[in-house]
Amino acid sequence: MGARTESTMTESTMTESARTESTKIEPSMLLATIERTRVRLHFAGGVGGASSRRARQLRGAVASAVRDSPLFHQHDGEGRPLYRYPRIQYRWDEGVGEIVGWKEGADALESFRWDALTIRLDGRKVSIEEIDVKRERVAFSLLKRLRRHHLRSPVLVFSQKTYSRYRAMNEAEQILERDRLLVAQSLIALRGLGIECPATLYAAFCDVKAYQCPYKEQKLLGFKGTILSNIEMPSGFALGRATSHGYGVIQ
Repeated sequence: MGARTESTMTESTMTESARTESTKIEPSMLLATIERTRVRLHFAGGVGGASSRRARQLRGAVASAVRDSPLFHQHDGEGRPLYRYPRIQYRWDEGVGEIVGWKEGADALESFRWDALTIRLDGRKVSIEEIDVKRERVAFSLLKRLRRHHLRSPVLVFSQKTYSRYRAMNEAEQILERDRLLVAQSLIALRGLGIECPATLYAAFCDVKAYQCPYKEQKLLGFKGTILSNIEMPSGFALGRATSHGYGVIQ
């Protein structure tokens, strides 16, 4: 996790958009520990390029090698998209390809033959020089105080419908709407891993900048910077839309 700050959370600091059913909690309540495998691929000579494009190309290369496994590409046997939290996610971090697997995705990454993988970037075959595979259990906790999390990549919170509504709002309304959607996307991501939050979940943007993010031949509005939350999330957890393409990663 990045730098953190703590501040007491009171009812007055919470907007209606940041509420779920409230109950008394201890300073830290363990919600779950989840199996995770992280694979980092280092390439000979180094590889540059935009992170979003490289993550997409990495995803395509791995998914093509295991077409029969929906875990790797989020499509069923007939090519229809699966609308669920991706158990395998693809990222690009300063020239290094990164693939993260959660729960059964962690098992799938451990058994994959990474040394046999062929990767082409912009039509050019690249050689994998070093492979790092790390298996671990990571914890998610509910806190009584707010904690600061840094976003390594922009988080995408809008659907087409919510973005149209957002554009028609004034600045104050937009701030509340962004936070409301961040809460919703946080809950979706947690539930996608089978984690339920038994009390109020708070999340809000602070110190963020807006970015136009390429995704499937579109430009989507994303936000990168810092968020506040009363959920302790492990570094490498991702929330929002298009997490399998490298967006919304917590550092």
